Amino acid sequence: MIEEEEVRCNDGKGSWRRRGVSIKDRKLLNVNGKTLFKNEKDYLRFLPCDLIKPFTNKELAKLSGVSVNLAQKITYCLRKWGIITTVGMKGKELIFEVSNYTH
Repeated sequence: MIEEEEVRCNDGKGSWRRRGVSIKDRKLLNVNGKTLFKNEKDYLRFLPCDLIKPFTNKELAKLSGVSVNLAQKITYCLRKWGIITTVGMKGKELIFEVSNYTH
């Protein structure tokens, strides 16, 4: 919903994830849109309509067209807000379901 520019420096002091590249600054270039969340049900916008429930992060990622890493961040936030709950595991994957009060 925004466009930003990162100023990076290959100084060897940054995160190992960026192979030592540091982020020195971020600049907001454009705001493309806004979304207002009034209640818990509004957060269900992050879940695709055709998502079979219960679901895993891999299923959410595939149907949403995002990475599994981003799907994990989405489910983490939704769990902390009480929108979804963990109902089990499939191998090493968590299985999620929409909480009762938000149906």
